[in-house]
Amino acid sequence: MLVSHAAADVYRCREGGRIAFSDSPCEGSGERIKVAPAIGQGAPIDETSPSAGA
Repeated sequence: MLVSHAAADVYRCREGGRIAFSDSPCEGSGERIKVAPAIGQGAPIDETSPSAGA
């Protein structure tokens, strides 16, 4: 099995009092953040939950 670990830069920016995330550097202030890839398949979906179809 061949596994590829893609790496990408992610930047956290402040825009108009809100926080935004981007794949390119922010204008003005912002910072590059380190993001680790997700591991595993996540939590199973409970299809009996009322919000499952939402």
